[in-house]
Amino acid sequence: MTDTIDVEVTPTIATAIYTDLEVVGGIQKLTGLGGLGGVLHTLQIYDDSAQDAAFLIHLFKALPTGTYADSVALTLAAADKSKLIGHLEVTASLYKAIGGDSDMVLGNIGFSFGPTPGNVGALYAIAVLNGSTPTYATATALRFRYAVLPG
Repeated sequence: MTDTIDVEVTPTIATAIYTDLEVVGGIQKLTGLGGLGGVLHTLQIYDDSAQDAAFLIHLFKALPTGTYADSVALTLAAADKSKLIGHLEVTASLYKAIGGDSDMVLGNIGFSFGPTPGNVGALYAIAVLNGSTPTYATATALRFRYAVLPG
């Protein structure tokens, strides 16, 4: 059995209320994936503020060149449309409370992606609110962990 490559990203996020459809944390760079492609197996989100926000997470095979700042409504740049390789939908009902925090696991995703030439095994993600208006207690209240089976 092949071990997964786990990549954890802690974006810097706003502590003021977000508006639905805004980007949370800017562009996430998922590094160390080997450059040969693979299968995204699991996404886990740790939420230290227990906001349980629903997200649509857009995945890209190359660095998006548009402006995707934290707490700004998403407008996908025309040049980035060909880099988009898929989406993951996270619903609020997936979260489970753990003390004053919460986390969610989206498992057995099975999203395969090909080699990422020129990116040395990196994928990119942009998390966009999808029906939620959270307020996070700290600028590091969210952590995203991606588990990838190498190709």
